[in-house]
Amino acid sequence: MITANYEFVPGIQKASFKLPYNINLEKLESFFKKKHMETKINKETLAAITNDTYIYVKRNGFVQVHSFKRIRPLYLCKKIAGFKTGHS
Repeated sequence: MITANYEFVPGIQKASFKLPYNINLEKLESFFKKKHMETKINKETLAAITNDTYIYVKRNGFVQVHSFKRIRPLYLCKKIAGFKTGHS
């Protein structure tokens, strides 16, 4: 997958949404690692990567997904929502 510019990659699907609460990136990172994804937290943003899917989650609840597979935003929203922090 070419990561430089998603606008010019044919066949890629994009989804972005904002959750109304903060996300615990450390716990979410552990979840993604169990799903065999490469992860990295940098400047309040978690990047989880496979060969065909990139997921970016900010601590404030903003989520971006770029994938060659079909994206199911409601499924992702529910999964990521399970890692919300106690503070908003």
